[in-house]
Amino acid sequence: MEMKFPEVMTREWTWQLAPPSRVVTEEDRCRNRRLERRLDITELDKHAMAKWHQQFLQDVLDERAFFVQRRVEQAAYREDRCTRKQAAFFSMELKEAATWSSDDER
Repeated sequence: MEMKFPEVMTREWTWQLAPPSRVVTEEDRCRNRRLERRLDITELDKHAMAKWHQQFLQDVLDERAFFVQRRVEQAAYREDRCTRKQAAFFSMELKEAATWSSDDER
């Protein structure tokens, strides 16, 4: 018998160095069946969505327009929030810089 580990002197050392053989269990088969079912469902969903897109093209266009508008509104909201935050920090810095009261003699 030819060993794949030339630096190993005995067959026992070879078994210790080699990775354990893969035993397919019922749990493995069950997991594989579950994964295959998920893939089948995903494939069916893709076909159904493609068919729906062909039949209801206006709905697809309306949905895309809605999400484009929503992204624009969210960007404007974030920009407004950032501007208000910067204004608040600037206002706080001005108040901290002007700590002298009007009756201070300095």
